[in-house]
Amino acid sequence: MKQRANLLRDYWLKYYSVTELAEMYSVSRKTAYKWIDRYEELGRSGLEDLSRRPHSCPWQTAEFIARNW
Repeated sequence: MKQRANLLRDYWLKYYSVTELAEMYSVSRKTAYKWIDRYEELGRSGLEDLSRRPHSCPWQTAEFIARNW
């Protein structure tokens, strides 16, 4: 999270382009833009990792079947 905060700090100071920042912090430009957008949308909490768990699982046993089993 500190790396993300540092990247954003440098971004707001406008010393470097996003391309240069991505290279300096060893992330892709897509990732750098993602962090910037999340921070603008969610604030400080947008810098935290989000869950990668899927929202649904099509082959999962239905809950009513699992309860009755």
